[in-house]
Amino acid sequence: MATFPRDLKAEINRAIELCQQRLQYCEDQTTKPSPALDHLIKETFAYPWEDAHKEGKVSYYATPRMLTGNVEGPALNSLEILAEKQVKFDVIFIDADKTGYFQYYKVCLQVYHPP
Repeated sequence: MATFPRDLKAEINRAIELCQQRLQYCEDQTTKPSPALDHLIKETFAYPWEDAHKEGKVSYYATPRMLTGNVEGPALNSLEILAEKQVKFDVIFIDADKTGYFQYYKVCLQVYHPP
């Protein structure tokens, strides 16, 4: 059995822990989909994407990994927490409620750190 340096193993364990925390955070912040959205999600997953791609009906083959469902929740609150923690990002994509864009933009300026 191969042995790994302790610091490498610690870094890998930390990465796993961060992934688990992110998953739990998303679960905690996600609202249940409305009946209409739930229907859309089920129909999207059931659609024969590979066949549609082969038949030229769509220009790409959407894999299940690309169809992540929905993550909804208090985006502004999450951004404000990131800003308070002085977390920095080099790319920010806002896909949220349109009426809150100005507030999102203001907070994003605090967390944006160009490369």
